[in-house]
Amino acid sequence: MCYNFSMTTMRAQFDGKVLVPCDPVELDEGRVYNIQVEATPDHPRGSPAALLSAMHEPPHLANDEVDELERLIEEGKLPVNFAGPFDEETE
Repeated sequence: MCYNFSMTTMRAQFDGKVLVPCDPVELDEGRVYNIQVEATPDHPRGSPAALLSAMHEPPHLANDEVDELERLIEEGKLPVNFAGPFDEETE
């Protein structure tokens, strides 16, 4: 028997009783989930340590944000021009 496990990483804040997600999440209501709790480092925002930490975390993007980013990348691409300053023929 094969099981298909998917993994979602999310940030949450503990309010003293429950974990409250920092961003909207797409989870099935009523379903039981296994949760691994890991505290985020307490680095000042913009500090070198915070930047290094952010570089090693997966991006926190929703699917529609990824689609919009890919659309903007495609829209911003310039046509390839193989001619260069050294390709001109001289007589």
